[in-house]
Amino acid sequence: MIQENPRPLSSFSSSDLIYLIEEIAGKTDPLSVELLKNIKDELDRRAQTKGDL
Repeated sequence: MIQENPRPLSSFSSSDLIYLIEEIAGKTDPLSVELLKNIKDELDRRAQTKGDL
């Protein structure tokens, strides 16, 4: 079930986001594809602002 007010991706650690990518990888349903895109965007944003990766 999808939460009405989910946690923002920015509240997860980079390692948690990478784990989510690994868990979702290969799934082609629209929700998974959108989540993968959003996670990638968040990781890219972190890399640009903090050099976190």
